[in-house]
Amino acid sequence: MTRISFVLASFNGAKFIEEQIDSILMSLGPDDEIVVSDDGSTDGTLDIVRSINDSRIHLISGGERLNYQGNFARAIAASRGQFIFFSDQDDICLPDRIPLSLAELAHASCVCGDAVVVDSILSPMQDSHFAARRAKFGAAWLFVRPAVIGATLACTREFLSAHLPFPKGVPHDMWLSIQAARTGKLAVVAQPLILYRRHQSAVSATGATSKRPIIGRLRERTLLLAAILRPPSKSGQDPLI
Repeated sequence: MTRISFVLASFNGAKFIEEQIDSILMSLGPDDEIVVSDDGSTDGTLDIVRSINDSRIHLISGGERLNYQGNFARAIAASRGQFIFFSDQDDICLPDRIPLSLAELAHASCVCGDAVVVDSILSPMQDSHFAARRAKFGAAWLFVRPAVIGATLACTREFLSAHLPFPKGVPHDMWLSIQAARTGKLAVVAQPLILYRRHQSAVSATGATSKRPIIGRLRERTLLLAAILRPPSKSGQDPLI
């Protein structure tokens, strides 16, 4: 049985994706997996992933463009693991990420961790993302000032299944971390779990170097609040859009 699934959403990530996949493979067991869902890359990303000779890599490609959130959802749907680890295409997974995360998931449903913020050549920019963000992890604080990097998240399959599909227009890391914090199921690792690479072509918007329009952030919060406040479905799952 597959214990750990890394879900990696790729799009034109040829420059860094091999380094990231190699860093993950070093920590995986023989029955674990990396599910790479590619959203129409045109830069050689697919050829690079296919060239990595490891049966633990499962590549999904083709079809219509899904964008960042939908691409992750497709990777999750194809995964088989008991524990789902999120990964971006351009970071570095540190050796302690898996054991530290699994230790927390023994009593929590979702875990996040700190990160060393680095530039494109892995030179440190900030030793602690949490310190730079003055991070706090109550649900209300995460709503106002998100501090969780999605690429450090890991969840139990049961928790993740209960909070799918992701609300439209809401970043998956915000949705999952806030839902976990609301129910007391979010664990936080103070130690860095990844090298969080910031560069001009980065797809994700989280991080100390991002400068996102305020109108976009307000729209996200509006959609997120609407999803949280919607009454539970008949199945008992959390409200979703």
